[in-house]
Amino acid sequence: MTQEIHVVRGKSAWLRAVAPAAVLALALAACGSDDSDDDAAGSAGAEQSETTEESPAAEDEAQADEGEQSAGGGSATLAEGETSEPVAWEDGDAVADLAVTLDRVHVGTAADLAALNLSSPAEGLVPASIFLSFEHAGGDPLQRPRPGIVASLTLADNARQTSLVGSPEIPSGCPADSDFVDALAEGETAELCKSVLIPEGSEVASVERYSGETDLSWTVG
Repeated sequence: MTQEIHVVRGKSAWLRAVAPAAVLALALAACGSDDSDDDAAGSAGAEQSETTEESPAAEDEAQADEGEQSAGGGSATLAEGETSEPVAWEDGDAVADLAVTLDRVHVGTAADLAALNLSSPAEGLVPASIFLSFEHAGGDPLQRPRPGIVASLTLADNARQTSLVGSPEIPSGCPADSDFVDALAEGETAELCKSVLIPEGSEVASVERYSGETDLSWTVG
């Protein structure tokens, strides 16, 4: 599991960072409640378990969906600065085709983190900012899309990267709140940025962006 360090900047940023954890906590609480009810119900709980199992037809349908996704997917390896063919991006009910370009990767210094109010110590880590441009090539208009959040780095020494949650301003790196754009319509292009933390001295080998259809990889340097 990728480690996360949060930037504490204010109530709205804090709510965005902790909301998934709150949802997970609620989901776990609901599961615990179900288990308690099953224990109290005895054999009735066992009958309920049998009725909730997926039928063979449902399992076949799920496997077919996975097969279609795999069959329709693929991968592309590009050079830094090269633009991909349009790939699908789903944002709620909206679906758009986005052509993606890795503009650059900026690796900062430990001093760049000094002004940030981090939730955990970041000793030995430096920020790496991933700049990606997204051209809307067709489909639905998008509202506040964040297609860059699925980007990640591969380091030459295979060291682990740490997610930096909160979209802070990084000197010479990502501007503040640059992980989304207010709106993106067909024909428009937006440059977004995502910051991660990497061990000081590590070399970035490539940038990956995984989606449901096509996996993109850019060699760096």
